[in-house]
Amino acid sequence: MIKNLKQTTLAFSLLMGLATGANAQVIWGAGSGNSSNEDIGEFTSTNGTLAGAGWTNLAAHPWTYTTNGQSAGAASISQVNAGTGAWLNSPTLATGAAMFDSDSLDIAGIARQSGVIESPSIDLSAQALAGTPLNIRFYTSYLDFTSDSMHVEFSSTGGATWNAIDIRPLGNGGGVRANYRGWINVNITPFLVGASTDCRIRFRFLDNAYFWAIDDVSIQVADPFDIAIATPGAGNTLGDAFTTAQISNYYYQPLSQVSAREYYYAARVTNRGVQDIINAGARLHIKIDMDNAGTWTNMYMDSIGIDTVPAGANVDVSDSIAWLPTMPGAYRATYYVRHNGSDASTSNDTIVRRFNISNNDYFSKVPRSATDGFPSAIGASFPGTAAGNKISEFEYGSMFFFPMGMNYRLDSVTFRAYIQSVAPGFTGGEVSVRVSEFNESGNDGVLDDTAVPNNPELSIVGIGSDTLGIPAPPATSAFLRGSAVVLDGNTLAPFMFQNNKVYLVSLAQSNTDDGLNNGSGQFTGYWYGSFDINYALNAGTDPLIAPSPVRVAEVTGAGAPVSHDWNWIGFGADQVPSIALNMTLVNTVQETVSSGVAMNVFPNPTNGLLNVQVDTKTATDIQYIMTDASGRIVRMQTNKNVVSEIATFDVQNLPAGVYFMSIKTNSGVSTQRFVKQ
Repeated sequence: MIKNLKQTTLAFSLLMGLATGANAQVIWGAGSGNSSNEDIGEFTSTNGTLAGAGWTNLAAHPWTYTTNGQSAGAASISQVNAGTGAWLNSPTLATGAAMFDSDSLDIAGIARQSGVIESPSIDLSAQALAGTPLNIRFYTSYLDFTSDSMHVEFSSTGGATWNAIDIRPLGNGGGVRANYRGWINVNITPFLVGASTDCRIRFRFLDNAYFWAIDDVSIQVADPFDIAIATPGAGNTLGDAFTTAQISNYYYQPLSQVSAREYYYAARVTNRGVQDIINAGARLHIKIDMDNAGTWTNMYMDSIGIDTVPAGANVDVSDSIAWLPTMPGAYRATYYVRHNGSDASTSNDTIVRRFNISNNDYFSKVPRSATDGFPSAIGASFPGTAAGNKISEFEYGSMFFFPMGMNYRLDSVTFRAYIQSVAPGFTGGEVSVRVSEFNESGNDGVLDDTAVPNNPELSIVGIGSDTLGIPAPPATSAFLRGSAVVLDGNTLAPFMFQNNKVYLVSLAQSNTDDGLNNGSGQFTGYWYGSFDINYALNAGTDPLIAPSPVRVAEVTGAGAPVSHDWNWIGFGADQVPSIALNMTLVNTVQETVSSGVAMNVFPNPTNGLLNVQVDTKTATDIQYIMTDASGRIVRMQTNKNVVSEIATFDVQNLPAGVYFMSIKTNSGVSTQRFVKQ
């Protein structure tokens, strides 16, 4: 079992729109014009309670009546203030709404809360007889924490039987700190056969954190089509988290490591309508813009057709990107889906992803804090254990691909760790940083998940460490910054990357004697900081590079080992450790150490001719090798008996992008990067 820390620090905002559909025919509830049921749908209360609005609380922990749509829980308040979540702002909030305030119950010491509210009887017999497709529509705001249930339930039999629909895939998905605010439409057409005059609606919640609020409930005639980009489901498989791919597999990628292999777009497209979208011009679009001094400038657009999107089903779509960034900066990728027919909602058609190209000095899968320059964290993770067991080892990291790693030195790895519930006597400890070269041997594209720590697919090539303390009193928990200088594991010289290598950069702790946790809710080790950013489709498309694997060694109370297994997608493909690589290009301009030849490349950037100036001490045969960012050779020639020359190459017909010019002699190789505009 994996536990996740409920944290309240840094912001990660999601832009959510409002669903359309207000012109649909309303059968019951808000907007129906029938006061006998419109007030029920709008939670208009006669006495300031949900009972006064016509709803019945059925579970041990009640939903509450609210006119401000805000939780009273401290953690929820902190998350909303930080931008991770939003309060309910429904159209008729002033007349009342319903909220299950799990966070305030959690503070009160109730470990797990279940709440259910039920509507009065609704007559849908005429619609069932006519075969009219219907939706339950409502306005909602939620902040999730891996809840067990956030469901709408519908009964067409007076409550004798119920059909449950998880609303999170219809909002912004589920998971730690997943949040949504807007309209949701739930298709109940399959459950209407034989519907009686006594139909009912329930809202059911089960969790121990945050909140769920609803208002303006109605039953409407369903729109036939509603194409959308899917949001994560509530399951635990990789596919459950599919939505859109993160461009380039990273949030920050060095310009020199841009590779065509990692530039693709992918999305899970869904149809929330009641009819299949067939031969209707459905397409997935991608639009990539660059921030140019505050103005977004379009760099690339593309789309791919989709033949059929069945009602209530998903279609996974992907294609390569015929473009590579050629300069550092901030970029955004806008995914959107369209088809030729009418669409029930446009708010679920678009998702924006962001990525950055660094000036070859910074590499990370998570955003960077503007405050201190360290990788951001909005939560932290620590493995769960069976009762009485302890964690003796905990290793968590991310995969990084270096198509052109030569001449790049790893200066340090920065990270965030979290400390809480400190055990008596614990004053701090060491976090090791490991750089492991990944040599996949099983032809399955993933790390062997059953191997012992000395995994044959991983070779530790770089090592470093940082000793962290604990928060200064009176604080009992806090994020701590870590920074480790990394040295070559064999020579103890500064660590240098190699070309076409995949590296696992991980944080590791070990306490085989006493454990990193004492089995009683206290710790002699650190949780690792993490950021919520979804790489599920990346892991499904390019599993060799995208994941952030975790390894845990658990021991029983008697000291017997339980497991050393690697979990390839870690704590979930939508949670990534807060780790960053700080790099330096070892300057090859006028450098003679590698090849015995002084070398200079100009102009750089270029859009036509590239000049390579070389000077040698003695006449030498020189091989010129030009490669693109993926390592493919695009130009090559050999000149004999060179002492001093300027070799000129025509590159005007090459696609724009990052390239590398290498000169090779009997003494070695020197390489310089250049950009073709």
